[in-house]
Amino acid sequence: MTVSTRFLISLLLSVLIFSSVGNTVFAHQMTVNNLPSDLTSWKTYGSPLVSSSGALLHGSGKEWVSVDIDADEINQSYMVFAAYVHKDDKRAHMKASDKVRSGNPYLYAYALDRQGKIKKYMTGADIMSISRSRGVHVVYGIFPRNSGIETIRVFLKQSSVKNLSNEGVNVTFMSPIFLEAQSRQQAQDLVQDFANLNLSYR
Repeated sequence: MTVSTRFLISLLLSVLIFSSVGNTVFAHQMTVNNLPSDLTSWKTYGSPLVSSSGALLHGSGKEWVSVDIDADEINQSYMVFAAYVHKDDKRAHMKASDKVRSGNPYLYAYALDRQGKIKKYMTGADIMSISRSRGVHVVYGIFPRNSGIETIRVFLKQSSVKNLSNEGVNVTFMSPIFLEAQSRQQAQDLVQDFANLNLSYR
């Protein structure tokens, strides 16, 4: 990708038009997003294009963004991890079935104990399709809270499949959230509320 192309993409990413979801009034309760709302404060690997509310990962390279959450701030029984996502796939010579199963937006996290050892892996592979322009979806995961956890490390990544190249497919994550809920049903309701915010981008 040329410098000028990357600059143009960076400009497009910078005009994401999301309302803040730091403290969001959902239909069921006032909910606080445990993730830093400004993604430019997150750690990066590779060269993703990051704006305050979004991150674009290039399939041509191994890239991700991550952030640590203090697990002591999570008091409820369930955790909700979700984001609006968009997949831009230009792999013209790949079979449609291979394109569907590779290069997808991927939510990933793991819980660390006080010694910094991984106690639990958390992945969100469910995709809730919603009616949005230009192929925007909500990706989410719902996880029970485990005891003895010190830190939750959250990643926004792109999935990979052996022998299938991600070259030519980029993914964008927009306004990720990490919420807590008293029950699985409440967690599912929060995901639906998040989807109903009708966030979009130009």
